[in-house]
Amino acid sequence: FIYGLANDSTNTQPGYIFFAIAGRNTHGANFAINALENGAIFIVTDPEGAKILRDFNIQSPVMIVSNPRQKLAEYAARWNEIQPKTQIAVTGTNGKTSVCHFLLQIWQFLGNRAASVGTLGVQGELQLKVKNTTPDAIDLHKILRELAQNDVEYLSMEASSHGLDQSRLDGVILKAAAFTNLSQDHMDYHVDEDSYLASKCILFDKVLPDGQLVVLNIDDPVAEVVKLVSENKGHMVIKVGTHESADLRICD
Repeated sequence: FIYGLANDSTNTQPGYIFFAIAGRNTHGANFAINALENGAIFIVTDPEGAKILRDFNIQSPVMIVSNPRQKLAEYAARWNEIQPKTQIAVTGTNGKTSVCHFLLQIWQFLGNRAASVGTLGVQGELQLKVKNTTPDAIDLHKILRELAQNDVEYLSMEASSHGLDQSRLDGVILKAAAFTNLSQDHMDYHVDEDSYLASKCILFDKVLPDGQLVVLNIDDPVAEVVKLVSENKGHMVIKVGTHESADLRICD
């Protein structure tokens, strides 16, 4: 039997699958022995991690995949099973928290049980603290399950570039996504602005199922890139801004 998932050896318990993932400074496979000592019965890792495990002479079953982070998110989604019915993700350098909170207020005004997840934690029907703007996949899917169990049907969530790049939102079933803007930020993590934009576009290209709804700030210089990526996936795009091509035009 499998009793849980972990990507931190200190959080691993008997019967858990341990995901040995490459970090910025070291590879999680270096902590596989600790995870096994804590009761892990199975390890999921990438080819680099598999080599480390061979050097350690690990005898436990190992599954080698190209993207352990993505596999972790998929497993976390299946493990927790349920999510709020209508979920919307917002990405961009600035404005994510505000837009998510506006959505929360609109849904609540309409009499719906709603929540938001982001920098301020979980707000709305439940109040919870989170470690990151976009929580780790294991934590995120636990939150989604708890919200669904409390009859929350509407959820807005912040999608950070780190979270998207690290596949934390994979497995989240979205109905729509929004783009606010892109400015110089997080250059300690991303190599350059192009890679930063590419991380943001993961939301529209891979996470959001094909043929959904995208709302974007057409006034931003990179909005056309986001628009093209979105249209290529069959999304309906609603453009908002002061530009004359906007579908919802801000006049004043």
